[in-house]
Amino acid sequence: MTDDLDSLEEELRQLVPRALSPQAHDRIRRELEAGDAAPARGRRLRWALTGLAAAAVVLIMIAGAARLRNTRREPGQTAARETVPAPEKRPAPLTLPADVFEPVEFSTVLVNEHDEGTVLVPDFGPARRVRYEFVNRVQWQNTNRNARFIVTTPQEEVVLIPVSMH
Repeated sequence: MTDDLDSLEEELRQLVPRALSPQAHDRIRRELEAGDAAPARGRRLRWALTGLAAAAVVLIMIAGAARLRNTRREPGQTAARETVPAPEKRPAPLTLPADVFEPVEFSTVLVNEHDEGTVLVPDFGPARRVRYEFVNRVQWQNTNRNARFIVTTPQEEVVLIPVSMH
């Protein structure tokens, strides 16, 4: 058995790949010059801009919450820097102002699925690696202002599926 494999390995070592034809070489050069990398670059730019937009929305919401927290005072409540003791009273229950955004719709869409083939995972064995790309979309609405905005965020998930080798 090993003699057969040795002879096969020797034959494979002697094989030399054929040179690329001039027509194939020209076609590859033309395709590279045409700039087929532009769609991939545009896709990466869209993902980056989507992430930046989501981060901006989160920052705006945090700033608005901080502003509401700083301006909310009970009538007759004194500022912290004054030394007049405040009478004992229970804190009022936290009520949200009527001017808030609430989530009204959530969706997750599978954009791309890519099977990256079989990989060998230490302490696990062989597995197929599958990469999923999703887009999460949350729609927020303020009924008092009749305003709404949509936050779209990308999500990537890599799944290892066990493979039994026979």
